[in-house]
Amino acid sequence: MTWEMEQARAELARHRENSARLALAFAKFESTGQGTVEFEERVDFGLTFIEKPYITYACEIDLDELANQVGSTEDETPVLPLVSGYVTEWDIDDRGFYTGAWMAAVVFDPSGVLPTDVQIVIDHHFTFTAIAIKDVPLDVTD
Repeated sequence: MTWEMEQARAELARHRENSARLALAFAKFESTGQGTVEFEERVDFGLTFIEKPYITYACEIDLDELANQVGSTEDETPVLPLVSGYVTEWDIDDRGFYTGAWMAAVVFDPSGVLPTDVQIVIDHHFTFTAIAIKDVPLDVTD
């Protein structure tokens, strides 16, 4: 292999390594009770999405704890609330790239069966997916 071919291969490998790629960022919050909660802590993606991320949301609830609070027997599943998670605001840098977000969730009992004083503990899981770049911090010294 000639020196020029080796240089071209190395340059291609370097560009491939530094190019944008599909990336994921995760966040988890806990809420207690019913209603709307805006989480105070900003989600820092730890990377830079070059486009608005797609969001996947899921939640986790302890059925045994909920059953104890509402007085369900061991054989019956307690009524489950409807739960949704939201982005309330994006953190966008001066280049228009997405670096973080502020989140909220709503816990709602549409059946009206759950007492309003039930302290439902729910873990909210968010996944952000989009093309991201690897930002290399500049070391600026005086």
